[in-house]
Amino acid sequence: MALTDVDRDLCARCLTQDPVAWREFVDRFAGLFAHVVRHTAQARSVSLSTSDVDDLVADMFLTVVVDDMAVLRRYQKLISRYEAAPTNAQPTTSSARLPASTSSSIEKTKKLR
Repeated sequence: MALTDVDRDLCARCLTQDPVAWREFVDRFAGLFAHVVRHTAQARSVSLSTSDVDDLVADMFLTVVVDDMAVLRRYQKLISRYEAAPTNAQPTTSSARLPASTSSSIEKTKKLR
């Protein structure tokens, strides 16, 4: 799926460490992140409190900012390659290691089972 011009601009502004852009990014994606957390928990029959959801969403945002926003940089490069590829080509992804904060979030979720 191609990024909208708004999303592309927002990513670029976040990568320059613009604090206003980061607030816009959080406002734009917090609801989506929370939905994904709740949906994933429900699909696995895991009960999460509002506090648990908030903690996991915060961990997701932390994952985006660690290592100078490495996750966002990789995402932007991947999308750029996908958009530049012929329509019948599939993008390739590297097998990057998850940041430690993501691993801790996964462990928290496993403990909730």
